[in-house]
Amino acid sequence: MRIVHLVSSLGPTCSARYLAHVVPRFPGESLIINTGFAEPFAPQLRQAGTSVRELRFRGPLDGATALDLYRSVAAYAPDIVHFWGDRATAIANVLVPHPLRRPSLPIVVGDLRADSRSLFVCRMRRLACAARDSVPVVDPEPAAPAETGLPAGARMILNVGGYDERSDQRSAVWSYDMLRYVDPQAHLVVVGDGPLRAKVEAFAKSIGRGDPRIHFVGPRADVPALLRSAAIAFSTHRAGGRTFLAEALAAGVPVVAVDTPDARTLIRDGENGLLVRRGDYPVQAGAMLRIVSDSALANRLTEGARESRFPTPDEAARDLERFYRTLAG
Repeated sequence: MRIVHLVSSLGPTCSARYLAHVVPRFPGESLIINTGFAEPFAPQLRQAGTSVRELRFRGPLDGATALDLYRSVAAYAPDIVHFWGDRATAIANVLVPHPLRRPSLPIVVGDLRADSRSLFVCRMRRLACAARDSVPVVDPEPAAPAETGLPAGARMILNVGGYDERSDQRSAVWSYDMLRYVDPQAHLVVVGDGPLRAKVEAFAKSIGRGDPRIHFVGPRADVPALLRSAAIAFSTHRAGGRTFLAEALAAGVPVVAVDTPDARTLIRDGENGLLVRRGDYPVQAGAMLRIVSDSALANRLTEGARESRFPTPDEAARDLERFYRTLAG
């Protein structure tokens, strides 16, 4: 079975992490066509032997790149085409010539934002033969702690996201700015890259007056290893972020997460994490302070996190294969 994955990004996103975990273990052949950020998962996929092609569209009327996309897919002759994310879906809907939509070639749309209002994405939803969201997967073996560069005795608050409105790292900075006054050992470590990174870093520099305890470390593929050194996993996602939450729970790290439908699929408030209102920075900072100052609460959340169960990459790959075979008939 041959699959083409057209992806919005191989940057630090839920779907990119899912692909990096699962596609190298998929028993069929796969070609990934990436239309966005390459780091950190494109090199990881290539190293695992997966073919990755980079395509950059210069605008909605970039016919030359659209033709290149069409030829790449046609030459690969896939059994299924899977679009990951809003941009990839819009590109496919607008720019990919009509023959790729023929009924004999199943089309899958996955990992779309819940608040997608794009006309092109909505049309693509109707064209899809089936839809599948990426699901959290975790490595079966615990990763060794990663090198953090933090001073001895530092307490790491780890936040991971794509520096956009959806992942909302600005909120992480706001909440940490309240926590840092009462917890001198707390260090905020923000992992990822994206369109709002420069603005978030400028905001942190302004509000924190250059506090060296705020660390912007860019995209990293070793988030599970970082989590083994973290005191708290802090998710500020307004939507999505389930992979980061799953990795935190699997590592037994207490979680503070903005209360969203995605977060509630994994977090049981008070049992394996704490859910907080979006935009309520004092409450968010207070939740983190409760964890670091109440060892009984921290231990309860850690035990609850470790009881969570997620598919391994091998299990997810087998599940994905069954899904594709059912779709292809």
